[in-house]
Amino acid sequence: MAVGLRKRGKYFHMYAKVRGRYYQKSSRMTKLQDAIVVRDKWLTKLRGQPRVLEAPLFSELCDIWADRVGQHQKAWHKSTKHSLEILREAFKDVYAHNITAETIRKWRSKRGVSTVTQNRYTTLIFSIFRHAAEWGLVDEHQFREIKRVKLHRENNQRVRYLTSSEEKRLLKACDEVLKPVVHLAILTGMRRGEIFALRWSAIDLRNSVVRLPDSKSGKPRIVYLCKKAKEILKKRKGCIGPLFPYGNNWLHKRFRKAVEKAKLDDFRFHDLRHHFASMLAKKGISDRKLAALLGHSSTQMVQRYAHLSEQDLKNVVGLLDA
Repeated sequence: MAVGLRKRGKYFHMYAKVRGRYYQKSSRMTKLQDAIVVRDKWLTKLRGQPRVLEAPLFSELCDIWADRVGQHQKAWHKSTKHSLEILREAFKDVYAHNITAETIRKWRSKRGVSTVTQNRYTTLIFSIFRHAAEWGLVDEHQFREIKRVKLHRENNQRVRYLTSSEEKRLLKACDEVLKPVVHLAILTGMRRGEIFALRWSAIDLRNSVVRLPDSKSGKPRIVYLCKKAKEILKKRKGCIGPLFPYGNNWLHKRFRKAVEKAKLDDFRFHDLRHHFASMLAKKGISDRKLAALLGHSSTQMVQRYAHLSEQDLKNVVGLLDA
């Protein structure tokens, strides 16, 4: 029987392997000697339990990982929690030792998501098994097996934006609840998570700005508001808490229906951010200003829009041929 005791944060946590099954629990004790007493009583209780399954389910590893690691990550509420729920549901009845590299490759290929998203799921699985191996919940060879899965080469240079006609069709296809979310994304370039976390305390209509205390880069940033964006926000007057208290699943389902209704091909919600940047690039906005509006620390990420302003300049010169 393997037994462990480790301090994590304020309290000592207890770990044990009894009759082939792994257990973990907080002792709720801050002093080692007190934790040892609690641990011994806990082990006595575990030994008296009837024999149970000899290996942890993957969903159990997810729960333990969330408790010890995930909830302490900055991106937990923004994306990691949602991704973990998808993994837990996908492999809820599968024992951890039955998950192989081939299992993961087949599952992620059927998800119908981008290679970037597939990589996010894969790296999350890597983290779960790596920590599980460190904690003695799975064998080290299990983690090495999982690491055989190769990450896709990512291409973040995708630029999908809307024509004027496509934008009108999309807004028309949105229902009354979804429309202000989509329209605000088009007018500000804000990310999904930034819109859902938006509160009145961050909005300054007099100066036409939104001061986001936290962004993807980990730094505060300012979002500038045009008149149309301000009108959308004014209609949310009286809201207590988030102005748009919706979730990722809600947005995914409704936005997909709107895209289908508008007859748009290969268009995701994040592409609204590309659309915002593309509209400004076409108007000749400099890379430095565009990077500032998108919240990027350098102009490298906005180079993908350079060809749009160049094409417009070529069109202007082409007028001389008329």
